[in-house]
Amino acid sequence: MERGLTRVLKVLQKVCKEQGQFLDPNAINFVGQTPMLCAAEAHNRACRESSADGANVHLKENLVQSMKLLLAMDASVTAQDKRNGRTVLHLAVQDGNRELVHFLMRLPEFPLLLNVQMYNSNTALHVAAGLAGRSETHAHLVALLVAAGADMSIKNQEKEVASQLLPPGMEVVGLRHQLKARRSAGLITVAANSLGRK
Repeated sequence: MERGLTRVLKVLQKVCKEQGQFLDPNAINFVGQTPMLCAAEAHNRACRESSADGANVHLKENLVQSMKLLLAMDASVTAQDKRNGRTVLHLAVQDGNRELVHFLMRLPEFPLLLNVQMYNSNTALHVAAGLAGRSETHAHLVALLVAAGADMSIKNQEKEVASQLLPPGMEVVGLRHQLKARRSAGLITVAANSLGRK
């Protein structure tokens, strides 16, 4: 899945069906990752290495199609890696991958994914808040996750809620106002739940 080989996946699916064998979309590799998690990491890498010639645009689209196909095969969107307990959302948020976060938000399973905790009890919101001082993208993701209904009362192993990880002077309320303004201006069109949920 790291190269988004959608055609290969379809062939494997067909062959297994013809031979009466089960192709497990949640099988884990030697580092404890499912194909969905591998695809998410590959998408992160493609976004980081985006080139001017547009080569990675096709790769990113291929990876998204691979993830859609895996989901159609009943891959778990909430699967966690065995090393840290990260989900595809944790991986996307950590890398500041807005494209992947927006894709995940459109999934009907997104509410089940939103508040999953890593082994250190960090949610994706904790991850975004902890990195919000480093980039505008992570600050934006904090507001986006809160707007989508992220539970701001969840505590990690350090007994910290996500808002405590924001840098001094930065508040969730202010970030949400910025998000609302950007939506009103048509700068954000991704579907998300009401801003009034939290």
